[in-house]
Amino acid sequence: MTIIRPPKPIHKVETNYKNGVKDGKSTGYYENGNKAFECYYKNGVIVGVETKWYETGVKRNELNHNSGVHTSWNSDGIKSLESHYKNEKLDGTMTRWYDNGHIANIGNYKQGDKDGEWINYYKNGTVSRRCIFNSKENNRTCSTYDKEGVKISEGQYLNNSEEGVWTYWGPSDIIMPAGFSLSKHDFKKTPTIKVLYKNGFVINITKINSKGQIIEEGVFKNEEILFLGNGSSTSTQYYDNGDKSSETIYKDGYKESYMAWYQNGQKSRQLIYTDRTLDIDFIVKKTHWHENGQKKYEGSFRYGTFLVGELFRWDEDGNKLY
Repeated sequence: MTIIRPPKPIHKVETNYKNGVKDGKSTGYYENGNKAFECYYKNGVIVGVETKWYETGVKRNELNHNSGVHTSWNSDGIKSLESHYKNEKLDGTMTRWYDNGHIANIGNYKQGDKDGEWINYYKNGTVSRRCIFNSKENNRTCSTYDKEGVKISEGQYLNNSEEGVWTYWGPSDIIMPAGFSLSKHDFKKTPTIKVLYKNGFVINITKINSKGQIIEEGVFKNEEILFLGNGSSTSTQYYDNGDKSSETIYKDGYKESYMAWYQNGQKSRQLIYTDRTLDIDFIVKKTHWHENGQKKYEGSFRYGTFLVGELFRWDEDGNKLY
């Protein structure tokens, strides 16, 4: 028997060897004398049950190398995880629990990938998310629910990015492009919102009223709104103190201008859209200001990206740079 004293928190390890190879029981101890782990070797390979404990003596996890069952507990002794392995890959059912004993999520693995139905729960036991995986966990169809069990979104992922049409029936934590939001206020007016994604980017947003009628539609390119199909309107955002932070004006369904302000009330950014020949073709004149009110730069861009003509810049003192 060889006694090894590794760095803390494990105080010492006792391991049996046979012909210079680990063979038999191996036990580690904390400084207080409680077991830290215990396992069995055969010809240098762990076999049977491998067990670990917290320093308090509460069992931490247990891995059965024969059956492939892996179980973990929290420091209070409540089961937190149970999973199954086959050929060193996750294979079979995995279940996680909250500290209150309720299931947090449950699903199945197949040769290391999530497969079939996976369900996440709130701590109160209500389903929060339900996904169907198609062999590879990057591709899946998912639905989310609020704490009352009401469905608030449904759509699919491709390579871990939203793809195709997603439907929303309630506020979501997704980040929307400028000009759109999914707040509680939006869903009071439009109980259904459909979003078309491609490679995770928003292409189109449609707001539908309770009668199934489209009341607003936005077309996007590079997360920038190109067209808003609800006639002429103004969209205004505010800071927490009530001061205006930005304002967007639409005319005949198209974005006509955008203005943003710093919190000190000075202009921050202005966009003026002109020369529209197609829904996706336009020129935007961009003007930015320093926070002290001095102009920062000004130029015109096609599609909002490609420079048309000259770009002028100024420093904070108003001196023209070029």
